[in-house]
Amino acid sequence: MPLARPLYILLSAVLLVSQPLQGQTPPNQPLRYSVLVASMATLDDARSLQLEHNTDPVPFYIVPVQVNRAVYYRVLAGMFADRNDA
Repeated sequence: MPLARPLYILLSAVLLVSQPLQGQTPPNQPLRYSVLVASMATLDDARSLQLEHNTDPVPFYIVPVQVNRAVYYRVLAGMFADRNDA
């Protein structure tokens, strides 16, 4: 089955305000910025995208976000201290 298209793609740094899924928590450091790669409608699609990038030097992780009554799964890349680094 082909990967679902991302709901949106954003190539600018975003401030993390949600908690990543268990087992994907960023280190306990003041790393507040990540790049939002995609927002997927299903966890399986988000994990597929994450796995495509598991050899990248920047870590990819998933953050579930509730929008109205739906849950979307944001795929984020990197954990940076400031916006310029992201």
